[in-house]
Amino acid sequence: MQYNFMNRTFILLLLLVSFASGIQAQTNAAPALQTDAITDSAEQAIQDTLVYLALKSPLYSASNHQNKINELELKKAKGSWMNLLSISSNYNDQTFAKQNPNTAIVYPKYFFGVTIPLGVIFSQGNSVKMARAAIANSKDNQEQLARTIKADILSKYSQYKLFNQLIRLQGELINDISAQVSSTEENFKKGSITVDIYLTALKTNNEEISKYLMLKNQQQQLQLEMEKIIGVPLEQIIKPAPLTTPSK
Repeated sequence: MQYNFMNRTFILLLLLVSFASGIQAQTNAAPALQTDAITDSAEQAIQDTLVYLALKSPLYSASNHQNKINELELKKAKGSWMNLLSISSNYNDQTFAKQNPNTAIVYPKYFFGVTIPLGVIFSQGNSVKMARAAIANSKDNQEQLARTIKADILSKYSQYKLFNQLIRLQGELINDISAQVSSTEENFKKGSITVDIYLTALKTNNEEISKYLMLKNQQQQLQLEMEKIIGVPLEQIIKPAPLTTPSK
């Protein structure tokens, strides 16, 4: 009996320890999950702002003007048939009634008439249909333009973030190589290495610095393209990530 009691007590202690460890793990994981949620929320806000500003660009604004023009063309098509009407009038002096006083026929004093060309009946309907089709086509083009602009600005933003990572990694690599160059230079002064080894180290360092500068230039060009679309400096929307600057 005592043996069974000890076994049960030991099992209970194990369960309590496992339960406490699980609670502790969840507590430690909670801040990380919350941080990720905050990061994702901020990232989504940046993307939404970029899309919003991109859809206010002159390129998209021109599509709104085109829609307005097509709507005016529809109104013009609906009212153009009025310009084709021909109104005629005639005055009757009733001379026939005066020459025949016993007649019972009475003629109207004024005659009015409206003439509509037969072609208007068909051509006018087609003009209105064409104007409506132009409006529908313009709206479809505008929707496709909005999708294209959204995809373009988000793609450029994704490339911009990629350049941030590449530039950071390249900066860290250059710092490591610079440290090796310093060590190589000391060994060269001591005469423990040849001049070829020293020059090779310098060449490698210069090549990596050139790569770093090329990445920075490509990112700056991409930034200019984005600012051309959104119409404001990119720094107003996103806070540039700290980059690893190569040590001098």
